[in-house]
Amino acid sequence: MFDRRWCIPALASATAPTLTRFKTRRGVGLNPSVLLALLWVGLVACGGGNPNPGSNQPPTARFTAADTVQAGTPLAFDGSASTDPDNDPLSFSWDFGDGSRGGTARIAHIFPKAGSFKVTLTVADGKGGVHSSEKTITVSPPPAPSKTVAVRGLVKGIDDGPLAGVNVSVVGGSATGTTGADGTVTLNLGVGVDVTLRLSKEGYAEQFKVVNLPGNVGEDGYFEARLIPREAPKTLADAAKGGNLEGKDGVKIGLPAGGLLDPSGKPVSGAVQVSMTPVDVTGAALPAFPGRFEGIEPDGSRNPIVSLGTVEFVLSQNGQRLQVAPGKTASLELPLYANAFIDGSVLKVGDKVPLWSLDERSGTWINEGEGTVVASASSPTKLAVQARVAHFGWWNLDYVPDRANPKLRCVNDVPGQYDDIFAQAQICNMLAEIDRGLSGNSTLPGYAATTTIPIGGGVPLPIPAGVKVILKGSALGGSWAGQATVNLPKNSSDEILIPLRPLTLTGDYWTSFATLPGTNDIFEYRILPDSQKRLVAIVSTRRWEGNNSRPIISVQRWNGSAWSKVTDDLEGEVNAAPFACADFVLDQDDNPVVVYTYPVPNTSYHEYFVRRWKPGGWVAVGPDGGKLPGQRYSTCSESPSLAVGADNQPIVAYELNGAAYVRRFDGANWVGMGPSEGKLNGSIPANHVVMVLDSSGNPVVIWRAYNTSDSYALRYKPTPTPSWEAIGPNNGLLPTSLPLLGFYPTSLILDASGNPVAAGAADICSSPSCGSAYMGVAIYRYDGTQWQTSGGHTASPNGYLSNRPGRRALVLDASNHPLMAWVELSVLYVQRWNGSVWTGVGSDSGAFGNGYNAPTLVRDGAGNLLLGFKLIGGQKIEIYRYVP
Repeated sequence: MFDRRWCIPALASATAPTLTRFKTRRGVGLNPSVLLALLWVGLVACGGGNPNPGSNQPPTARFTAADTVQAGTPLAFDGSASTDPDNDPLSFSWDFGDGSRGGTARIAHIFPKAGSFKVTLTVADGKGGVHSSEKTITVSPPPAPSKTVAVRGLVKGIDDGPLAGVNVSVVGGSATGTTGADGTVTLNLGVGVDVTLRLSKEGYAEQFKVVNLPGNVGEDGYFEARLIPREAPKTLADAAKGGNLEGKDGVKIGLPAGGLLDPSGKPVSGAVQVSMTPVDVTGAALPAFPGRFEGIEPDGSRNPIVSLGTVEFVLSQNGQRLQVAPGKTASLELPLYANAFIDGSVLKVGDKVPLWSLDERSGTWINEGEGTVVASASSPTKLAVQARVAHFGWWNLDYVPDRANPKLRCVNDVPGQYDDIFAQAQICNMLAEIDRGLSGNSTLPGYAATTTIPIGGGVPLPIPAGVKVILKGSALGGSWAGQATVNLPKNSSDEILIPLRPLTLTGDYWTSFATLPGTNDIFEYRILPDSQKRLVAIVSTRRWEGNNSRPIISVQRWNGSAWSKVTDDLEGEVNAAPFACADFVLDQDDNPVVVYTYPVPNTSYHEYFVRRWKPGGWVAVGPDGGKLPGQRYSTCSESPSLAVGADNQPIVAYELNGAAYVRRFDGANWVGMGPSEGKLNGSIPANHVVMVLDSSGNPVVIWRAYNTSDSYALRYKPTPTPSWEAIGPNNGLLPTSLPLLGFYPTSLILDASGNPVAAGAADICSSPSCGSAYMGVAIYRYDGTQWQTSGGHTASPNGYLSNRPGRRALVLDASNHPLMAWVELSVLYVQRWNGSVWTGVGSDSGAFGNGYNAPTLVRDGAGNLLLGFKLIGGQKIEIYRYVP
């Protein structure tokens, strides 16, 4: 290791010490006394001669690193042993000998190719004391590609339009090309290794795209990239004097006097052009984020990162790029576009944020310490991060979140159609983005990681855990595409299926999604996504044991190709009555909770029980075996409604011998919600109650009067005194002009404003001659002031008593229009009310098929509409997905 030390006395400038060379011309002499005085000043400044106790002493640079490393592998450098005799704070400047720079005590670096590289660490104490230390690193060759293939690329702007004239070249390689008018380019790239592409076009910020093609790639090699326009440069009047500049969204730079060097290492003076291009990682510019969403920590470890804001700093003079001189630092202020972490914690002034620079050779971000959050009037969040850096380029405000490692697999979403085309796919390009919802969430960090996987899957993609992530897949040159949404816990390694379909395929049809076999005795069921957006089915059925049967509740999860049990079966007695009148939910930990009725031995009465799965077995919720208060005569006409409140404890709405109750479990006992032990109906007999929870976890219910057409809507108010508040006039009475009919399920949901929307079987006949058999499906919607009705529909010319909706068969589309599933004469229909008429969802006016009942509509984790139903006779449950 080579050691070099010097002191630079402040002879020319108090703010910018420089080493001055004194020359004499022929015939011109230098007064010896002047020379002696200059020598004395230099010795004192550097701590020589007769030292002054207040004089500066230079620092000592020291660093450690392994002697050898393979190209493409991070190598850790540690300069934290560097010292200063005066205990002055030190600045660090690394020169890795391959054109790359660094500026913090501990840093990792990736050498892109084999060779010997002289690494230099320069430390400065800010008072003229500077010291350098050097070491030669031997770098062995990287892994060789398995083959070379022609790969098609598509380059677009952030407006999604194709960009022509973009130069695309392999960093450290010979392949190069220029995009045509359609934004496409074709390059011959190595397979099975990281290939970093540099994309450049006049007027645009440079982009760096990493491509790693799996070994089975064929003619379907493909990549996409986005470029963002570079901000117009601002002018620094004189680099020798330094100065400060401000750009878009409050981005700032502060340059020291005499702190810039040109490519040859010469000091720069005069005017300098400074371009500062920030990228709003929370908006449409996110795809222009350069490089990978992957960072290398100072110890060399790789992790996924999420961005709070990033900026490109380009300084030039006469077309030549400039850099910071060793021993100098520049101050930067980067706007924060996201002001919260994934866990919801909010950034505030004084907080520290990790700072990263882009390694343009590997397309990976390198941690270089941290910056401090400050107030910024021009930043979109009114916050920015201040930091000092030792080089220019792309700088990023990132942090490393908890990670999940799902294994992704792209599958044909239309099996039986286009199978021969899909069979040609060898790879699937993946994009993982944080889900910001329909309206966007400007507080969340930016994340848009890409990778390429074999079509057969099996390759993990590290993504942030604990937040919704949209996984978008494309294959066959982008002609097939699809997506799934997940919210995975830390360290999860589940296989996630990405359904793809041809982009040219016309929609408005249903495709088979999954089948859950039964035993001719499926009584109740529910399908719903868990917190990780995996589909779960909870079913009340029988299990046959020879000639005997046992009632059970089974919980299974769909993995994309098969069902697997989540829990042990909840079992009843051999040959006992089924678990009837049941409802099922998942709690906040994805554990199933069930409520059901069970006969009281040797009587005609039934009792309600609540059970909850805890890892290891089913447990009773509450005393007396989880039994709810009261008994009812015979079985129920309608199932109870079950939900889990904000405290993760169950809430049940149920009917008990003409009374409607809502009770919750408080951790020890079942207690009524509101007065009269949670009774809703006063002195009016009731025979049905349905419940959902609002965004605060409070129940909203509709209960129906026994043997009348009156139905009432109520909302629970926990404060100041727990009570039930009528929703709408007349004590919450739903319109009697289109009355709900008794003994038929009612679907109840809340719209985006928290107002209830209900659907049910209604008497649509205006003439007494119709009788009770003339009925249809009606929608009841509360507009914040009163209830409105719409619908009054039947799919046939005549009404039928069998025209009945499903219990959970109501959803809203993106336009807030209701979609409803119901059965008429054993034919299942799915239709949408557009505000004036019903229209079919799918072909044949929404008529789905014959021999089905108990339909349910639900959205999966990707927002896709799923339709579940069981065959009459209970042989199995079919689930279909709608392709819009």
